[in-house]
Amino acid sequence: MKKILLVHPWIEDISAYDFWIKPLGLLAVGTVLKETGCEVALIDCVDRAGLGAPDKRFGAGKIPGVPITKPAVLAHVPRHFKRFGMDDVSFDARLHAFGRPDLVLVTCMMTYSYTGAFRAIRRVRAAYPGVPVGLGGNYVSLCLTHARKHSGADFLFPEKSWPAIAGRITRILGAAYPAGRPAPTLIDFSFYPKLRSVAVITSRGCPYRCTYCAAPRLFPVFSQDDPARVAAALAFYTERYAVRDIAFFDDAFLVGAARHCHRILEGVIKQRKRGLDLRFHLPNAVHAGAITETTAALMFEAGFKTVRIGLENSTPGFHADRSSRKLTNQAFERAVGHLTAAGFTAAELGAYVLYGLPGLTPASVLKTLKIVHAAGIRSCLATYSPVPGTPDFERAAQANPMLRQEPLLHNQHLCCHDDPASYQQIRDRANAVNHALMASL
Repeated sequence: MKKILLVHPWIEDISAYDFWIKPLGLLAVGTVLKETGCEVALIDCVDRAGLGAPDKRFGAGKIPGVPITKPAVLAHVPRHFKRFGMDDVSFDARLHAFGRPDLVLVTCMMTYSYTGAFRAIRRVRAAYPGVPVGLGGNYVSLCLTHARKHSGADFLFPEKSWPAIAGRITRILGAAYPAGRPAPTLIDFSFYPKLRSVAVITSRGCPYRCTYCAAPRLFPVFSQDDPARVAAALAFYTERYAVRDIAFFDDAFLVGAARHCHRILEGVIKQRKRGLDLRFHLPNAVHAGAITETTAALMFEAGFKTVRIGLENSTPGFHADRSSRKLTNQAFERAVGHLTAAGFTAAELGAYVLYGLPGLTPASVLKTLKIVHAAGIRSCLATYSPVPGTPDFERAAQANPMLRQEPLLHNQHLCCHDDPASYQQIRDRANAVNHALMASL
């Protein structure tokens, strides 16, 4: 029997918050390996339930962290740098308790989070010299050259298609991973001894081509899962694991709503009438133009508690130039009207407003905040992170060529320090109105 160890590494960053984080790609691989007879274990360094960290709201909350030495390239940032997640003693204990594995698979999601993944690889190598280590995730897909040069992994998984990933593991392990086996419909979350929430993705990619977004680069072809199977999986998760909170991490959950999300929500509503009690969350931005009266009503009846709308910026021409004309200010206002009419409150709704995107002025951000607050919902200030391969990355790299060499400089917090006075003014404005909205509930 092959022994496979999965590692979701530490986050080394200025801050870290768990919005229902789960390493779904890594878990999908582990699910199939387990089904084919391998012994599989997971070390999730940032699993708050395993760390005993308290929830703040609906199963989300802060990840505990300890201060560490700041990388030299970030020395100019006037904030502490931390390692978020489990302590080394706990990590090493879990590592040795599993025994010598035949293969270790590590994931790394954000391009600027690679230091935590590299650290996990080093500790695995120190404990089990000679064991092959594979590294995947968005970091590898977007920064392949950097990963090849610096990660120390034996195998890299830049592919995002399931057949390509399965084929690579088949070659590493031999017959243990049947070639051609489809991606699992149900993710095995039993790798977690304690589980407060689960996450799902019901589609891959996005039909829009926003100039700042990684989705088209990671998944060039947009695809959606069978909605009936998704609804059945949601019911299974709550019955099998006794969780209430489920987060959707789709980049385009509402696209083709009548044939996709409506059918999923209708299935959930049927289950709710039989006693299923779930709370759903959409931490990724949803397309406001796709929120109709029917969609809003179904979302409310299904039990959504967190809905984030991607407004980004209200400047005339912004969406025509940089987001494939997916939205207008009028469509945003209509969407908020449909959601509030369905029963959603300001506590459940929010709109992402971009800060730091090349070409956007602080004045345009303030104007966008006013539009959000005039609609009666909270603003969620989203600082820009340069994504390699996107048009806006090229714009940013022209001003700072080091972005091409050092992924730590992709960190979304850095743009806050380019013009700290403007950022503080914007943040103060957003916080003041958001607090007033919440106090009025």
